[in-house]
Amino acid sequence: MKKSNLIIVISTFLIVVGIFFGSVFTDYDDIISTTITTITAIIGAVALYIQFKKDKEINQASFIMEFHQNFYEHEENTRLLKILDKKFSGHKIKKFTEEENLEDILSYLSWIRILCGFLKKKIFTYETIDEVFGYKFFMITNNKDVQRIELCKYPDTYKIVYRIHKEWTKYRKKHDISLIMEKEDLSKTNEYKNMFNKI
Repeated sequence: MKKSNLIIVISTFLIVVGIFFGSVFTDYDDIISTTITTITAIIGAVALYIQFKKDKEINQASFIMEFHQNFYEHEENTRLLKILDKKFSGHKIKKFTEEENLEDILSYLSWIRILCGFLKKKIFTYETIDEVFGYKFFMITNNKDVQRIELCKYPDTYKIVYRIHKEWTKYRKKHDISLIMEKEDLSKTNEYKNMFNKI
């Protein structure tokens, strides 16, 4: 039997035992029966909560890694990320154009929008994903060419990206995590300012 299943069985057993003893001793001593029932039920409930929480964390970690792997399975994403990496490392890169880079930008941003959806629905938290996804998120959103070609050209399409950018930046500042590509930060665009004046 798996360890997680064993804990659930034991926890359930403790709760049942508590209820049983509570009913058996009711005629003899209400205080003893109530105490035994309460303590046993609490122990069982706590054990169940700990196990369910642990299972949830394991499942979430597994899902995060699968989603991360999915990003790298798309050639457009890895191709664009390589260029963004070069820029971050201080290399001069050619200006992005719609003719050459639009397909890669759209692929990357579609992945970003899915990520934002997970964050909005609280499937992910900033704490659990910042280390894995933070760089990838800010490298594309804080890029003036991507902003010019897509993000600022169609701000209503990317409302969720703007909102998550704002929240994620706030999270990083609160936890003293360095910001990425600040000079080209999305928050410096007129579209960003207009977006949050409307909200």
